Parts: sequence; C-alpha cells; structure tokens
Amino acid sequence: MATPRRPAAVRPPAVEPVLLPDLTVVDPAGLHPHAELEGVRIALDAALDPDDALDASHAEIFSSELSGLRAARVAARGARLRETRLTEPDVTVLDAPASDWRDAEVLGGRFGSADLHDGELRRVRFVGVRLRYLNLRAARLADVELRDCIVDELDLVEASAERVALPGSRVGRLDLQHARLVDVDLRGCDIEEVVGPRWLAGAVVDSAQLMSLAPALATAVGLRVVG
Repeated sequence: MATPRRPAAVRPPAVEPVLLPDLTVVDPAGLHPHAELEGVRIALDAALDPDDALDASHAEIFSSELSGLRAARVAARGARLRETRLTEPDVTVLDAPASDWRDAEVLGGRFGSADLHDGELRRVRFVGVRLRYLNLRAARLADVELRDCIVDELDLVEASAERVALPGSRVGRLDLQHARLVDVDLRGCDIEEVVGPRWLAGAVVDSAQLMSLAPALATAVGLRVVG
C-alpha cells in the first residue's frame, strides 16, 4: 500500500517591519501629484482639514513615513511606495488603483474604503487597521499580511494571491470569485461569509473553519445533504 503523501507545509508571507533611516521632516505640501520623495517624514495630523481631499496621484515615495494622514479622500492612482510606512491614517476614501506597494506597512488607523484594484502589493503588512471595504480586484499580491485587522468586506475577485495570511483578523465578507490562490493562510481569521467558495483552492483553513464552510462548499459543487 502506498504511503499517503503529507500535504506540503504552507509557506508564510515573507514580511518584516519597515526599518527607516534618519528621516528629514518636510512640509506636507511636498506630497502632491507626481511628487518624488525619499528619506522624509511628513506629519499630516494637523495639515489637513478632515473634510479636505489630497491628491498624490503617481507620486513616488521611497524610504519614508507618512504619519497621521487624515482626509475625506486621498487620490493616489499609480502611486509607488517603497520601504514606506503609513502610521495611524484616518481616511474615508483611498482611491489608489494600479498603485505599487513594496516593502511597505500600514500601522493602525482606519479607511472607509481602500481601492487598490489592479495594483501590486509585495512584502506588505497591515497591522491593527480597520477597513470597511478593501478592494483588491485583479490585484497581484505576494507576501502580504493582515494582522489583527477588521475588514467588513475584502474583495479579491480575479486577484492573484501568493503567501498571504490574516492572523487575528476578522472579515465580514470575503469575495474570492475567479481568484488564484497559492499558500493563502486563512487560519486564525474569523470569516463570516465567503462568496465564491469554489475558488478556495490554494487556501489553508483549520478544521473549525472547514465545518463552517461546509454548507457553502456543498452548494458550490451541487452536493445535496439528506438526513
């Protein structure tokens, strides 16, 4: 009799805290469309009225920290972030499709909605962030961690996700339709609803999660349970 093969161990995301050099404090006016910033710290706590909008479309932000970003709307289409930290943002709408995040982190704070569709996130972590809606449709994710976050709706429709984990997080609605998953670790995450459970291939769940997913999985494959 052949020996049953052990399932391959799930590969965790390779993410590290962002370590920044000594930063130069610059005026918030330096953050504007097509800005090129490197090695700076911008404190935005009192720079903007909470009802204001900020446009940082196509900005390039390297080895920097944005602290206390508070705005009704932040436009950041096509922005590039490298080795950059966002600390305690409070943003109603983040409009950042096709943005490129690498070796970046968001620590604390909240977003009403964060639109990152068609973007790329590599070695990115969110820690203790509250998001009502996180749009990652058609995005490319590799080595991404959402730790101790609350996400009302996580949209991964048509996304490509590899080595993603959500330890200690809570997700209200997870939409996976047509997503491509590899080593996506859902263990330790409280998920209320999964849309598109047939696209869970490539994800890892624990036994309790499997039991809660059973009705949706049965429906997805046309399985009738009688008695």
